[in-house]
Amino acid sequence: ASVPTAEDWASKHQGLEGLAIVSVHEAFGLGQEFNRHLLQTMSSRTP
Repeated sequence: ASVPTAEDWASKHQGLEGLAIVSVHEAFGLGQEFNRHLLQTMSSRTP
């Protein structure tokens, strides 16, 4: 998909759909941060 097509799609789908995409993306990022923190905590406990 080209940039103009993406911008055109975004302009047509502004609102709840856009917010949902952002929230899903943010939730995925938070999940990765949580997993990384969990792995660091577990690895630091191992003797």
